[in-house]
Amino acid sequence: MIPTLLVLLVANGVALGLFAYDKRLAGRGKPRISENRLLQWSLLGPVGASAGIFWIRHKSRKSSFLIRYAIVMLISVSLHIAAGYFFLPKLL
Repeated sequence: MIPTLLVLLVANGVALGLFAYDKRLAGRGKPRISENRLLQWSLLGPVGASAGIFWIRHKSRKSSFLIRYAIVMLISVSLHIAAGYFFLPKLL
């Protein structure tokens, strides 16, 4: 169970870091991280991605990104719930 929590913690940290780094790149006019890459990490680390959008305020006004982000969040939360439902009882 500890390795699973560690993987989730790292995935959320990476997602948050990517959003913060992309915002920094945007402010400097440098090549950016693709939206698809940000959405991929949002699937793996939904809490970190949410923090990146709402706490760091990156991509928070781009409606086309937020629509795709909402879809990814629904998929991510569904997968995390399903994984917890099917695998957590076997670990305990």
